[in-house]
Amino acid sequence: MENHFGNITASTFQVADTITNNGPILNSAVMTTVRSSVEDLQKTVDDVVESGELDTPVRAGLESTMESVSAEIAKPAPDRGRLVTLVARIREIAAGTAAAAEIVESVDSVTQILTGV
Repeated sequence: MENHFGNITASTFQVADTITNNGPILNSAVMTTVRSSVEDLQKTVDDVVESGELDTPVRAGLESTMESVSAEIAKPAPDRGRLVTLVARIREIAAGTAAAAEIVESVDSVTQILTGV
């Protein structure tokens, strides 16, 4: 498609049909999916913590960060960037522990929804 504005000519073309909202505020359609994924993540974290296989600092780090995720999700307009950061923190904590390997999979699912990637 070519556009002409006075002596300026601009050509445009369509690259893809996918439009994503990567702004800081999550819309209600995405929030439903994010909340469901965070609930699944919470269940996974709870199961791993209750297994008793984690060191105290790892367990405390997971529980504390998960509380922050839950608090952010409970807000009327959760901040996407903050959630991505918190979920990445959970992944960092879990990645160092074999007992928490399944948490990494749940985190990746939430991250994919939040980032659209």
